[in-house]
Amino acid sequence: METDEYREMLAWIFRLESRGVKLGLDRIASAAERRGHPERARLCVHVAGTNGKGSVCAMLEAMLRSAGYRTGLFTSPHLHQYTERIRLDGVPVARDRLLPAARTLRHAMESGALPQLSFYEFTTLLGFELFSHSECEIVIYEVGMGGLLDATNLVDPLLSVITRIGFDHTKALGATLAEIAAQKAGIIKPGRPVVAGMRDPEASKVVRDRARDLECPLLLLGDDFELEASADLAVRVHSERYDSLRSALRGRFQHDNIACAVAAAALLRPSFPRLDAQAVRRGLAAVRWPGRMEAISAAGIDTEIWMDGAHNPDGCQALASFVRELEQKPTIVIFAGMADKDLSAMLRVLSTVTEDFVYPPLPLRRAALPDDLAGLQPGRVVSSVAAALDFARARAGSHGRIVVAGSLFLLAEARATLLGIETDLLIPM
Repeated sequence: METDEYREMLAWIFRLESRGVKLGLDRIASAAERRGHPERARLCVHVAGTNGKGSVCAMLEAMLRSAGYRTGLFTSPHLHQYTERIRLDGVPVARDRLLPAARTLRHAMESGALPQLSFYEFTTLLGFELFSHSECEIVIYEVGMGGLLDATNLVDPLLSVITRIGFDHTKALGATLAEIAAQKAGIIKPGRPVVAGMRDPEASKVVRDRARDLECPLLLLGDDFELEASADLAVRVHSERYDSLRSALRGRFQHDNIACAVAAAALLRPSFPRLDAQAVRRGLAAVRWPGRMEAISAAGIDTEIWMDGAHNPDGCQALASFVRELEQKPTIVIFAGMADKDLSAMLRVLSTVTEDFVYPPLPLRRAALPDDLAGLQPGRVVSSVAAALDFARARAGSHGRIVVAGSLFLLAEARATLLGIETDLLIPM
């Protein structure tokens, strides 16, 4: 009976998506006030950025957990299960724990006791509630979109982290790096330390100016902290050096993300004294973040398969660089993306590592049609993700390579197909 109720609850939550993405804090702020401000119940870190923010969240959470602290982690979207968005001690929240909290918030919305929230706002409030009633000592919040107007921006963090900034969601966030950076910098709170992991001078200036105006201590990548790569990795934070680092997350593009996570850990250590260099090493070596430069291995799969949620041009640049680091072999790219993205630029970047594209459809209103993708970059149009995998595996054989890239919803379906994973309904966020 509980399983049936959980599925019905998920269906109700997913229907909230029809309200679309609503940037702004009025509704979530009103809802949080009426619920007694659950977002204030736990210490937290807030992480924004165009690319890398999810990886930094995962790294920092793993470091804290390795140090023996009880953690919460809020990220989006999910790959397979809705519960992945809200994690306690590294594990998706249990369904029997999520259900009563969701039931309470749903009843409050339906009775008019809470504003009519969007899917993402409801999920954010649900995260606030679950963390506030948990035993976690610190929560890591990943921004969904932008920062200034994102529902997570109700939190008052111990510190803010802003990762690499590039062009994405330009209709909502702005057409220039400075405009986008201003939205990301909206998570900076007066007097709270900031870790800034972008290298672009235009974006860096916006963040520096915002930190100065709010009198925030600032650690800037390249100036105050930096990663040094040799046989092992090392990160310098001011005069302190974290050496002998090994990351479970692949790709040189992760180096700046590693540096951000270590710098954040260094700032947190006065409040979390067990978060020492050993805990940083253990957490970094153990972190897992599926769908980010992930090698897929399973019984019956003899083709080299990589998956990465490269969903904007900057992410595709990082993916292409990673593929060039690998052994040279014929590569097939299975690609799908949202129609509101700069798909031409993304495919142009990926065409530097392959001329062999496969385009499956996604059952999402925002998804680009395979025929439209083929018009931007010639490739094979197929009827489903499963058909794309069958075609690519037959074509690549045991001597080629498949890269599944673009929307995380493509990765979710591809991983579920290859690994036999149960997947919730897909939500176009």
